[in-house]
Amino acid sequence: GPVIAAGGNYVMSGATLWNQRRGIVRLWQLTFDAKNQVYNNKVVHEAKGTVPWGFLGNSVASVGDIDGDGGQAFAWGDRMAEGKKGKIVFWSATKNKLIYEQKGDTAHAGFGFGPLAAWKHSDGGVRVLAGEPSYAQWRGRVRILDTETQSIVGSIESAYKGSKFATSLAVV
Repeated sequence: GPVIAAGGNYVMSGATLWNQRRGIVRLWQLTFDAKNQVYNNKVVHEAKGTVPWGFLGNSVASVGDIDGDGGQAFAWGDRMAEGKKGKIVFWSATKNKLIYEQKGDTAHAGFGFGPLAAWKHSDGGVRVLAGEPSYAQWRGRVRILDTETQSIVGSIESAYKGSKFATSLAVV
């Protein structure tokens, strides 16, 4: 089904069942009238999955201004990329261009398939939680990404096989 993230005048949606479950992600820019009603929307970016059952766009998130342009950025997952190690793509809605890609390090772990959640850290940077529910015989883990250093800075792992830890995430 659809997965949606919003920020600023932009909405990102992922549709995992598109074209043999390859998946698709679309970024829309919304225009509002004087009554704050949407009167125009247009697709400003589209990414299509290339592998059947790849489920591109199963995870999307609004991540704020991670590149210092004063605008909105989004992230989406692609679990079949990089030899099935997966990746998270960070995209500037304002500039409509790639900021960077964070690659997973374990094949079939679900990096890019599990949920994404972002928050502003106390140091002013943005951190992103990325779930890997199929890591280590479905024990699952959550990876902590630092968008400033563009790296994985930590992990939280389940101790129990088959628990599918990291199938849901929230930042409170």
